[in-house]
Amino acid sequence: MTAALSIKQVENVAFRQQSLPTLDLDDIDYPGCAVLVGTETEKVLDVAVKTKTCTPCKRKQPHDKCYANYKGTSGGMEVQGMVEMFARSEEDNIRYTQYIGDGDSAVEAALKNEIRYGSLIDKIDCINHKVKVSLILSR
Repeated sequence: MTAALSIKQVENVAFRQQSLPTLDLDDIDYPGCAVLVGTETEKVLDVAVKTKTCTPCKRKQPHDKCYANYKGTSGGMEVQGMVEMFARSEEDNIRYTQYIGDGDSAVEAALKNEIRYGSLIDKIDCINHKVKVSLILSR
């Protein structure tokens, strides 16, 4: 039997169990970042930081961890970050069923194709991006 959880309970579980990355911004170049924030608690639930390069590696400096964790186009960083966060949620038996995104449909397509419960995920268009696009197109 599966117990239904409230959104607040889910957000608290996700926040408590997810350790957010700590980064020295001097060690990464041009990072891409995706963030999941709970709607009711406004807490950061998960963060995915992607970068193609590691500054200490480039400078051949000794360091404990290489931060380069992405290969591909810069535009794909957001997509991979979102897919990783949605996939991680399943480890805690949590399913995010909605997200607010910009006008780009790449994240939506990747979530629907790469996440087991992708067919249950709905995208809500960010009004700020809609207004921005409308203003640009009206010029």
